[in-house]
Amino acid sequence: MATGAQVKAIADEKNVDTVGMAAASAAVFNAGAQIINSSGTATQITAVTDDATFVGIAGGSTLTGLTDEIPVHRVCIVYAPLATGDYTFAQALLSDVATSDIYTFADGSAANTIAWFNQVDETGISIGDVYVNVFMLKKFFAVNA
Repeated sequence: MATGAQVKAIADEKNVDTVGMAAASAAVFNAGAQIINSSGTATQITAVTDDATFVGIAGGSTLTGLTDEIPVHRVCIVYAPLATGDYTFAQALLSDVATSDIYTFADGSAANTIAWFNQVDETGISIGDVYVNVFMLKKFFAVNA
């Protein structure tokens, strides 16, 4: 298995929100994977359009056949792989699962956004700080307006 993003802001509980989810029996991923809710279980993201069911970043690993509860970080900062390119502070990011893997983020340009770039503007980078906050996305969790 590939290694995933590393959660940076886990030590300060004020900056991290975590929920336990049972892993889907066919799920195989490491900590740092982008996770979606599939019928009430955690599984790895499979398409860019899975943003509507994105629930956060895996805080643990799982193997096929295991349905153990794993931590899923709904709010956190991760040091994660990025599709090589130029990034600006607060730039929208999406999953790069279509061209890379379940751990990599890419330029989102607001479509299918699941996170935001969280450091000063950078040119030609392939790893960096990513801010994840599923509540701010207002996709999976209903909002009364």
